[in-house]
Amino acid sequence: MVSVARRVKGTDVAGAVKALRKLRRRGELPELSAAVAALVDQRILPASWYPMETVRDLLAIVHQKWFDGTDDGALAMGRMGARETLAGLQAAYVADGDPVRTLGALERIWRAHYDFGHAETEVDGAGALFRLSGYPDMPRWHGFIIAGWVMAAIEMAGAKDVRVAVRGGPWVDAAAPFVAAVTWQATARP
Repeated sequence: MVSVARRVKGTDVAGAVKALRKLRRRGELPELSAAVAALVDQRILPASWYPMETVRDLLAIVHQKWFDGTDDGALAMGRMGARETLAGLQAAYVADGDPVRTLGALERIWRAHYDFGHAETEVDGAGALFRLSGYPDMPRWHGFIIAGWVMAAIEMAGAKDVRVAVRGGPWVDAAAPFVAAVTWQATARP
């Protein structure tokens, strides 16, 4: 168990809270821990920090109930989250027509949204490795959510035929970073 309190910005929490509120209105909300129930009941502010462990529990419920608890569902969840986040106040991180520059911004995005871990990208032509270290208790499904987020970010920058292969993560070896290989077709610049 990680003993350091880690936090996530509200911009990454609001969508999952809305999803659970919908389940509650439909009478389909599963039993929640006291911490998750309190999070669902409060107003989520985009610039405020929220406890990572509670947010992860919240995301796990959304992943299971709305995205079938699968790797493909987690990718879809990440893609949806990125489109929602990067279409609003965070749109400046997306470099229109420049997936490589957008990948470089992922390091800044991580630091702005999470107060732990270290993201880095290594770009080689129309491909890249995305690495995230400092998150030793990352569950597999959260790695796939992050991979989906990376995919959508570069799609929003204009990349076509984006593919991702999750190569490993701390769910296999706690000392290992999360690694995803991403490829795409280059976009034609005007």
